[in-house]
Amino acid sequence: MAELISIAGNYPATEFDTLIPQLTDPANIREAFLAYHFGVENFDGNADVPAADSIHGHIESFKANLAAIGASAVLTIGGTLDQITTSSSAGFVTVGLPNNIIAPNDLTVTNDLTVNNNLTVNGDINLGDDLNITGDLSVTTSITTDGYALIKEGVNIFADSSARDTAIPSPTLGSEGLVAYLQDTNSLSVFNGSSWENLESHGSLGDRIGEVEVLALLGL
Repeated sequence: MAELISIAGNYPATEFDTLIPQLTDPANIREAFLAYHFGVENFDGNADVPAADSIHGHIESFKANLAAIGASAVLTIGGTLDQITTSSSAGFVTVGLPNNIIAPNDLTVTNDLTVNNNLTVNGDINLGDDLNITGDLSVTTSITTDGYALIKEGVNIFADSSARDTAIPSPTLGSEGLVAYLQDTNSLSVFNGSSWENLESHGSLGDRIGEVEVLALLGL
């Protein structure tokens, strides 16, 4: 008569029990394996049902638990709008970047930043390395690179010289030739590489044009 393996081994746990032959049973390896696997003595697949305490029963229970987990467990991967994209398939999760990226707060780039289209910044740009842009660059305030301030190309408009000097505290690196318009004095100033000079200090616009024409006529 076969007995449960927990009883035969004096083992207190019975959660993975199954049948094994007793030492007094006739030696029949085939019947022993059938009882071990299906948990029924003299198992007949046409008439018998595998017992819960059997290898077959434990495997079926494990499969049922897996199916229940698979049916109830839903993996949802969320991405922040305009910052990352996510998708998933069997065994794979893909995280990427959208075509248009919007960073609501600071964007820190520790190496080169290459933009293959236009770049619009509604604040300051602080660069520790190169910025390569093949399209337009629009900055509402200033660009700072390696500790030096670079203002937008063209005429930069400020309320007064204090506002200009605050926005461009150290216009040294690549800033020679920057032009600033001061609204309080309605005057233009140009950075000569070391300081700001009013354009008026170079004479009237007519005088400057005249000098250029004379020099051109002289071939200078």
